[in-house]
Amino acid sequence: MHPIRNGFATEKQRIVIVLGPPGSGKGTQCKRLAQFLRVPHLSTGDLLRQHVESRTNVGRKVEELLKRGVLVPDEIVMKVLRDRVTQADCLGGMVLDGFPRTERQAHLLDDCLHATRGGTSMHVFRLIVPEAVIIRRIAGRRTCPTCGCIFSDCSDRIENDLKCDRDGSPLLVREDDKEETVRYRLQIFEQEISALVGHFAKKEKVIEIEADRAVEQVTQAIFARFCPTA
Repeated sequence: MHPIRNGFATEKQRIVIVLGPPGSGKGTQCKRLAQFLRVPHLSTGDLLRQHVESRTNVGRKVEELLKRGVLVPDEIVMKVLRDRVTQADCLGGMVLDGFPRTERQAHLLDDCLHATRGGTSMHVFRLIVPEAVIIRRIAGRRTCPTCGCIFSDCSDRIENDLKCDRDGSPLLVREDDKEETVRYRLQIFEQEISALVGHFAKKEKVIEIEADRAVEQVTQAIFARFCPTA
């Protein structure tokens, strides 16, 4: 049990950040890490969607922005994240998925953690995957328009028989998953990642993980940083 002071654990808490381009398997590794460390897996995208579905004041603002094709401002993302990290299940730490994406967001995160938490131990992992592999992975990905489930490898399926395993809906290729869109997203990611890695490298060692291999091998490489026998 962590000693509590002003509503927060005073013992050092483990904050894990996983950086990686789209198609790097970041979401999968974040979920596995959260289970391994027994801390919440916080995806800013999921948190924003929850607000939209719950029709909160923030959710209505986010929905309007998305309809206009405008990025959600950092201030709104930080409000949602700040509200979440102050909940009791985050006392022992958390795994952050999808945040921060930019150096400015990293500074905002630093301010948030400093204001809301006691001592923290931060671990930053960077998943390294060649561009050609990412494009191949995403090109084989399909999404169910009904339940939103993503099927990561449809290359072995017959194109006209691509249906959701859950509800039978025909699977679609999202605009974000088309090759030209993926290449553009990767360009933006590479522009942002250098400054972001530089920010964390100043105070914490950024651990690079080769992610162009089996999912289980990537998981074990990450786990080994916390427990050599994992």
